[in-house]
Amino acid sequence: MWIIQIHKLKTKDYNYTKRALEKIGYRPRKVAWIILIKALFFHVLENKSWRALWKMLNTNYLTLYHFYTEYKKHPNLKNIFHHFAERWIIVYIGNKKSFHLATLLNNPEQLIITQQEIDKIFEKI
Repeated sequence: MWIIQIHKLKTKDYNYTKRALEKIGYRPRKVAWIILIKALFFHVLENKSWRALWKMLNTNYLTLYHFYTEYKKHPNLKNIFHHFAERWIIVYIGNKKSFHLATLLNNPEQLIITQQEIDKIFEKI
């Protein structure tokens, strides 16, 4: 199970994402950068369908789907996930039913587990 803390996103995260996606060669015209990142988090980490994301994020699911299918193998996409893991925006907690957020966050072991899980996910893609 993943904890996705969208409320922790800051301006530097938006800028990092924008630069990373521009390196890939993607410049969205109809969708904001943050919508792409939210869609990637929910689709890759929580296995939500593109149509469910369309309803949740109020955007065209075909745009999100075409972006993902075209760029999912690019190494910069994995770097974006690692960046957000280091900022504690996405945290992998495994199958734990209960946890204390104070002990979970800023724990170096938890960061290693999160990054290993991200690597496993991108190996399967």
